[in-house]
Amino acid sequence: MDDPETARAQSFALLIDLGTKLQVLVDRHLAPSGLTTRQWFLCVVLEQAERGLGLREAALRMGTSHQNAKQLALKLERKGFLRIEPDPDDARALRLTLTEACRAFWARRKDRDREILETIFRGLPARSLESLHRTLKRLDLDIHALLADESLPFYKEES
Repeated sequence: MDDPETARAQSFALLIDLGTKLQVLVDRHLAPSGLTTRQWFLCVVLEQAERGLGLREAALRMGTSHQNAKQLALKLERKGFLRIEPDPDDARALRLTLTEACRAFWARRKDRDREILETIFRGLPARSLESLHRTLKRLDLDIHALLADESLPFYKEES
């Protein structure tokens, strides 16, 4: 493919398509546990933060709205997977923290969950996987910067 414009358009469509397919696949994998891919992702984001996150920060890291993140958090709170508490530094903000029950649940599933990742990426040799990872990390950084840049022309409403 020699045309960069075509490559960008097809890559964009492929990323959207793959995201949807991955969500369906992981939703099926998680269905017996009563969890969804998005709930799992919120748990991952909070686990990486170690001591919990504010709701807004969790939403930003997930690339979702504050409202969507709150709905996911409320469902996980009902399952006993996280606590939603007022932030000690800002009484208006909410802080999300994983529970020990959540950590124990994921620890019990570790081998099963490793298997699905191995299955998804089984067709990629290690070098290709490393290259894919570097490329996706770079794209993720660029997209986060775009999300934060409200001066971009596509944020402007047409009159």
